[in-house]
Amino acid sequence: MTAPSREIHLLRYVPGDSPLHRMWAGTKLLAVVALDVALVARPGWPAQAVVWALALGAFALSRVPSTALPRPPRWFVVLVGVDWLLNIGSGGSPSVHVAGIGIELGGLLEWWRLTSLYLLVFGLATLVAWTTPMAELTPALAKLARPLRWLRLPVDEVVVAISLSVRCLPLLVEEFRVLQAARRMREPDLPQGLAGRIRYAHDVLVTALASSLRRAKEMADAIEARGGGQGITEPPVRLPAVDVVALVLVALTAAAVVVVG
Repeated sequence: MTAPSREIHLLRYVPGDSPLHRMWAGTKLLAVVALDVALVARPGWPAQAVVWALALGAFALSRVPSTALPRPPRWFVVLVGVDWLLNIGSGGSPSVHVAGIGIELGGLLEWWRLTSLYLLVFGLATLVAWTTPMAELTPALAKLARPLRWLRLPVDEVVVAISLSVRCLPLLVEEFRVLQAARRMREPDLPQGLAGRIRYAHDVLVTALASSLRRAKEMADAIEARGGGQGITEPPVRLPAVDVVALVLVALTAAAVVVVG
C-alpha cells in the first residue's frame, strides 16, 4: 500500500460541479476579504467559531475530497510543536497548579487563538483556490478593482501582478521539487552534521533562485511578445441565485462576528 504524500499542494484547482464551483470568482474573493477583515477586527473565540461554522459548511458544500487537504511535512509539525512548548510558560491568566507549581496558561491560549485565526484565513483562501480556475481570477479582480480606475490608479498593472503571482506559485513549488529531486539523484545521501545541512540548503536555494529568474525572464518575454499586460478582458457578470445567497450569508456572518467578537 502506498504511503500518503506529505507534499503541500497550494492553489490547485479541484474540478467539480458544486454550488461553490458555479459561483463567480469575484463573489468568492469578496467573501474572503469581508470575512478576513471582520476577523482581524474581532479575532475572539466566539467570532472565530462563527466563521469556522461557515467555512466547514462551505467545505462540505464544495464536495472537495479529503485527499486534497494539505499534509504538512514532519519538520513543519515539529517546529509548530516546539513553538507550542515555548508558549506554555509565557505567562498570563488563567493559571493552574500542578504538584504545587503554578503554571500560567495565558500565553498558550493566545497561541491557540492566533493559530486558529491563521488556519481559518488560510482555509478560506485555499477553498477559493480549490473551486476557482486560475483563468477566472484575473477578470474578476479587474472587475472588482474598476472603481479604483476613477482615482487614476494603475489597476491593470496591479491585477496582472497579482494574477501572475497566484499562477506562478504552484510552478515555483514544482520547480523547487524538481531541483531537489535532481540534486538527490546526484547526491543520494544527505550531508551529515549542521554545516553539511546548511551547505545543502544553500546550494538548493541558490539553484532555485537562478532557475526562477530564468523562468521569470522567459515569461516576461512571452508577455511582451503578446502586447504586454494591458487590455484585460472583463466579460459581463450576471450573478445567479447561489451568488446572491452566498453574499447574504457572508454579510450576516460578518455582522455576527462584529457583534459576538
